[in-house]
Amino acid sequence: MADFDKLMDRKGTILNFIEDQARDLFYGETTPYDFPAWAQTALLFEHAIIPCRYYPHESLLELAQEVITIAESKGCVVEMHQVKDGKKVNAQIFDYHETIAKIEQWFKEENELIEEIKQELAKK
Repeated sequence: MADFDKLMDRKGTILNFIEDQARDLFYGETTPYDFPAWAQTALLFEHAIIPCRYYPHESLLELAQEVITIAESKGCVVEMHQVKDGKKVNAQIFDYHETIAKIEQWFKEENELIEEIKQELAKK
């Protein structure tokens, strides 16, 4: 009987690559002109990691927790502006509450899944 081992292996390889890229994005160098690393990493979670629906590594969950913690410390918003004559001009506010809520929900669901698996293994 055929199974999906190769597919699952490939999903794991892809997710490992995305995790490496997310870490590089989150911890990498930024300039004052860059969008904050936490916001870019949060968007990567929303658009690439969460839809993957694959059993995550604990390190990926830890990264998600770091993103959530920093986002919440910033009020889940990013203010981008220019400074002219000592005053803020062209200010824009970007709200990431919804993105962070999605990451929190995913984080909760993945931790619940991990606990279920641990309980099932403990029964055996």
